[in-house]
Amino acid sequence: SSYLEFFQKESLGKAYGSRKEAMEEEFASLRVLMQLFEQKKAGAISMEFAARDWRMTRLHMEGRGGQSSPVGRICRLLDLNGGERTAVLLSLAFREGRITGEGLARIRGDRKKETASLAAAELLSEFLMELESGPGRIRPEKAALLFADGWKSEGMLTETPLTLRARILDEISGTEKAGRLSGVLGSFCRRRSFGEELPALLVHGGLLERVKGMCGENGDSKDWTLCLLGAWGSGRELLARHLAAFLGRDLLMADEGLLDRQPLADPFQEAERELLLECLLTGSLLYLVRPEEKSFYRLRRELSGLIVTGLLPEEAGSVREAGEKDSDSMEFLLKESICLELPQPTAEEKAGLWEHFLGECAHEADLEPRPLGSKYVLNAGGIRRTLYAAKKWAAGDGREQIGAEDISWAVHQSQAGQLGNFAVRVDCVFGWEDLIVEEKARRQLTYICDQMKYRSIVGNQWGFFEKMPYGRGLSALFYGPPGTGKTMAVQVIAKDLGLDLYRVDLSRMVSKYIGETEKNITALFEKAKHMNVVLFFDEADSFFSRRSEVKDANDRSANAEVAHLLQKLEEYEGI
Repeated sequence: SSYLEFFQKESLGKAYGSRKEAMEEEFASLRVLMQLFEQKKAGAISMEFAARDWRMTRLHMEGRGGQSSPVGRICRLLDLNGGERTAVLLSLAFREGRITGEGLARIRGDRKKETASLAAAELLSEFLMELESGPGRIRPEKAALLFADGWKSEGMLTETPLTLRARILDEISGTEKAGRLSGVLGSFCRRRSFGEELPALLVHGGLLERVKGMCGENGDSKDWTLCLLGAWGSGRELLARHLAAFLGRDLLMADEGLLDRQPLADPFQEAERELLLECLLTGSLLYLVRPEEKSFYRLRRELSGLIVTGLLPEEAGSVREAGEKDSDSMEFLLKESICLELPQPTAEEKAGLWEHFLGECAHEADLEPRPLGSKYVLNAGGIRRTLYAAKKWAAGDGREQIGAEDISWAVHQSQAGQLGNFAVRVDCVFGWEDLIVEEKARRQLTYICDQMKYRSIVGNQWGFFEKMPYGRGLSALFYGPPGTGKTMAVQVIAKDLGLDLYRVDLSRMVSKYIGETEKNITALFEKAKHMNVVLFFDEADSFFSRRSEVKDANDRSANAEVAHLLQKLEEYEGI
């Protein structure tokens, strides 16, 4: 009996004392299989005796906790069948000299074939299927996942040695370095351990609790995708990290846009296999940024449970606009996902963010969080980046504390050039002392500034915004003869508020083509709503015209442009 030859009966039922002992018995089971194959091939034993002997071997392994051995654990995590397990053991045993090339040649019936190849593994897996009367054929996709060259179609026929992936070898030997990602995986992926200390989630706490509830009631056991829509710095990654910590899993953040794509004959990308292998072996929650369609579906097919993805709102908008006409569109992601948008923080939340981040740096005493939250259109990431730039700017001047001017400079630098050709920045050189106007006009100008400075108090604290879903912005019309100071007054307001002033270039806004002017208007306000600027329409009478009676197509187009402009002005929350 092969079983009696390779195993000690008294060890049955005793748990493995060490990883080494477990592997010794795994190799012993492989040698049993090889001996039974040779004996059956030579006609020395019947299939009935071979099946009985193999059944005793498997019962012995299971009695000692076969699933707790390193190979058993990998088979469970990767969902490997008996043939694939045999291929793993064959590669390991040949690599460590536990089986000889001579023994492999006898199995193959050819003295020249002394390599542990996929062809040899297939012979043993087919014999295993006869012994166990069940499926056990090596699947190409599993071979691709396990072996460095297993993805090659001709690899099933060649005699090149089976080479297990380095990640598999690390898992078996127990030398995996926690937190470290090497090779191609390290070039586009980061790991966040759920055990490490997490920054506080200062906004979107309610959204996190709702997502936790979605993962409860066995929700995490089902295959579903959560797509987080939010601007840069809105906290998408931090929300995903808190969710992973709640689930007790590491977070793998993968951005396939960082990969240097090379044309391969391989139908599956090597990077995807490494990513899939890491997720399966560690049980990590996967966070995908800008995934490709084929890659997404392959990972979705192999990974059970929740996958989190991230998109910028403008990316989602372009996806919906492009639809199926654009082959590069990520419409598939929106169709397959539960989308959750992370909104811009309210004035109260921004004040809390400013207070939190200002507490981490030295600043002047008159720098108050609430006015900053009302003044600047910044999310958590934008505030953090602004304060970092302001600290560097102050340090360049030999100062340890940052002031309002440093923050204003940092905000200006972060948004320089974002309006492109639609508007030109104007340097605000005039102050209140330069503006000579009558007292009534000066009082109205100060009201404009005060409304912007205190609108968070009036709108949010006093509750006036509760019934105002739109129309929260401020639009002012300055009129008068040339030279009376209209442009100077605009500069005074922008300087007093510490905001950049941009003069809209009307020549670039208006187009002779129907519909283009409306597109330009939309693009201008979409860009401006994420910036901290004052928009200045100079010589506005050429653009803000009275809607006239429709007599021809030109009148209809002109009226549509004016109506669209007024609509966007009402939606805009800036100045």
